[in-house]
Amino acid sequence: MNRLARHYRAALLRFPDKQQLILFDIDGTIVDSRESVRALLQAYDRTHATAYFTGLTANAVTVTEDHLQPLLADVGVPAALHSAIQEWCSAHRWSAEAALASHRPYTGVLEVIRWFQLQPRTSVGLNTARDETLRETTLRSLNAIGREFKVRFSSELLHMNPGGWEEEIQRSKAAAIDSFGDRGYHVFAMIDNEPENLRAVAREHPEETLLLLHVDTIFRTRRTRLPPEAVSGTGYRLADIVRTRRDLPRHITFVWHGVNGPATLRQFLASGIAWGEVDIRSGPGGEIVCDRESDGAGTLVFQDALAAVRGAGRFLRIELRDGGRLADRCIDALHAAGCRDKDLWFHCDPEVTGAGAIGDLGEAFPGALIQVPGEAVARACGEGGDACEAVAAARELGARRLSFSYMTPNLGATLDFLDRCGMTADIRRETELDDFLRSVLLMPASVASDFRFPPGWDFSGKEE
Repeated sequence: MNRLARHYRAALLRFPDKQQLILFDIDGTIVDSRESVRALLQAYDRTHATAYFTGLTANAVTVTEDHLQPLLADVGVPAALHSAIQEWCSAHRWSAEAALASHRPYTGVLEVIRWFQLQPRTSVGLNTARDETLRETTLRSLNAIGREFKVRFSSELLHMNPGGWEEEIQRSKAAAIDSFGDRGYHVFAMIDNEPENLRAVAREHPEETLLLLHVDTIFRTRRTRLPPEAVSGTGYRLADIVRTRRDLPRHITFVWHGVNGPATLRQFLASGIAWGEVDIRSGPGGEIVCDRESDGAGTLVFQDALAAVRGAGRFLRIELRDGGRLADRCIDALHAAGCRDKDLWFHCDPEVTGAGAIGDLGEAFPGALIQVPGEAVARACGEGGDACEAVAAARELGARRLSFSYMTPNLGATLDFLDRCGMTADIRRETELDDFLRSVLLMPASVASDFRFPPGWDFSGKEE
């Protein structure tokens, strides 16, 4: 992935007037071939009223569909049936049912595809050995698994094998480069799991501007058939491509969450992040303290944090952790500090603060951004409930943004629904780099994190 990132950036500079295209194979590259083998063998069981493969898991599969004998022996299938099972599977491996069953992507691949699809002057295409008759089925199954990641594939960027089942696969793979080139694309990289396919492409297209990547999953042809210029890797990780904040969408607001103590406040102020989130509650002496825990005394007084942040030209997102008079005291403190509406952002859970407190904040600062939890909308989207009613209820509270965890089920579809409703979304407290990057790819309005990422990942510098 590091090599791919470097090669892609070089291609953008070298061909500034070209639409860049990266090509992915499907089976064994995007889709986990082990799942395909498992589904095919269990389909054999259903068709023949047997139960040889009922407990078969994807992790137990180490062979491709056309070389099943070692696996059949491992699971105890009588040797007399091996040839018949192999023949049946070979005949059905490219059926529509098998294609639809191939629904498990390799970890990280859809995130990588999504990132490339978001880049300017860049497209993602598919270069598959599947027969042309499976075009509609292929797009339907791939777009189903891509939906949660907002990944969508188009027929225009899908090159299928015109030669028919298992015919001239290598020639078809190489011809795809010419086909897309004739349509104005510069193919800068191709990813495939079969060494022989990459060798064929290298033979027809030896130019150094085309990077050939071998994904080391399971494959039929020998590894020794890899062309010497191909780069091999074992998986997909977006963090190996996205190395700095310059690689992230510019419109997303980043929020440093948990600015609840002097040390975290210093870290936030030394960063390039414009917004910090504090959790406020009533302290034991009646003062407002920054603390998530109800039993904590708090080591940072809210007014001190407010003064430090404003003095540095930064802004606070304020999460109210108590009900009672906390909202009134917060309003007084913000008025005393001379805060402007447009510099204020509140997160309130009506079950904690009460709806009245949210209304008081909106009345005191009508131009401030108020967000509330959005789980009710996500549940409605996932369970067929009235999501519009849930959004209307949030708006009635005065909210203009809904907040979610990245782990919220059906999150991608929920954010798509909110886009159509004109409601913005926030994804909160993503502390792991991989989860943070996945959150960003969903294109919410804001993402909160503590930005304590591994060495080598740069999130420094002022926001533009």
